[in-house]
Amino acid sequence: MGADEDLNDEWNFVDVAAGNHGNLYAVTYTGVISEYDSSGELLFSFGGRSMSSDRSGLFNVAAAIDVGDNGFLYVLDKERGTVQIFYPTAYAEMTHTAASVLEKGDYKDSEELWNSILELNGMSRIAHIGYGKSLFHQQRFKEALNEFKIANDKEDYSDAFWEIRNQAFNNAVPYLLIAAAVIYIICKAAGIIRKKKNIKRKVKQNNYPRFLSDILNIFDMLKHPLDNYYDIKHGTKGTAASATAVYLLLMLVFVADMLFRGYLFAPSLSNVSLLPVLIMLLVPLALWVLGNTMVASINDGEGSLKNIYTVTAYAVSPYIIITPFVVLLSYFVTYNEAFILQLIWFIGVAWSAVLLFLAVKQTHNYNVGETVKNILLTAFFMLMAVVAAAIMYVMWNSLVSFFSGVFGEVGFRVTG
Repeated sequence: MGADEDLNDEWNFVDVAAGNHGNLYAVTYTGVISEYDSSGELLFSFGGRSMSSDRSGLFNVAAAIDVGDNGFLYVLDKERGTVQIFYPTAYAEMTHTAASVLEKGDYKDSEELWNSILELNGMSRIAHIGYGKSLFHQQRFKEALNEFKIANDKEDYSDAFWEIRNQAFNNAVPYLLIAAAVIYIICKAAGIIRKKKNIKRKVKQNNYPRFLSDILNIFDMLKHPLDNYYDIKHGTKGTAASATAVYLLLMLVFVADMLFRGYLFAPSLSNVSLLPVLIMLLVPLALWVLGNTMVASINDGEGSLKNIYTVTAYAVSPYIIITPFVVLLSYFVTYNEAFILQLIWFIGVAWSAVLLFLAVKQTHNYNVGETVKNILLTAFFMLMAVVAAAIMYVMWNSLVSFFSGVFGEVGFRVTG
């Protein structure tokens, strides 16, 4: 039997059968046979559909499966009217034995068996998982962590990481308490000295340059969004240059969010190159700014293109400020605390959405109903722009293909 992860995408199962090792066999009507262990992990996947001719091990229409006392598999092909027989190889028997020993709790013996399997096939995902579980139950958490990562088994990786983090925290508690006590004593001593010398703090005025002050205004945006939108609209705060700087910050934060989260919380885009990620951010932003300006121009909106460009940048301030903490935190939390991480991220996104709504309302001097209408029409514009771009792309490809064919034919006839 050979394992094939790609075959596991099948879903149209027609029959199942219990194996002799606590395992389970399932077959699809296309003839793909999958074997699972008692915990639901895929052990092997084989078989498939015969597309052109009768071939051993492949099926036209599989209909039933059964397991004999000797471990042999019997699979019925109802279109051919035949039963094909599969027998377990020595490698498969070794895997079954290792899984059974692990389930019984003989972790030392299980470790040796899984290690032997990895010597035969170092790419076996189930072997790495089984080896990792054997190490985990022997409290060799760091070694287990590495095995789970190789197998891309995030659930078990999370459990091992939790144990490692718990041990590290318990070891660090005395030092943290000492550090807290030292800091407390220093703060108390500083307070006593300040009282004796009668030192008074002077409130420093903000002497930052206008450009830097406008960028740092993202923090004040969290507390006083309406006042800031009013100032931006009338030119006393925020410029196109400072908004561009904020957009650059947004790009950095978005890239970190998409590509640089901790292993457990890395999105599916973590293996995607930088350019597609930036396109995911910049194209919707550009369509929003242009679409909102156009919609507002025909619906008595007061905001200009520059206003929309600027307030949109400041509207995402919560996302810019909160997301770096989420990315950093993702390296220290496990799936047990995943809800907290997701909640913090959601707060940043939802807060930004609220600020964007207020930005549209304040900038165009709309009431709530007019604001909702403006946002919906802008979203419709964005959708139509994407559809139009897709149509133009298809037409351009067809045009290029047509002319390539014509010139190729002409060249063939001329040279022929």
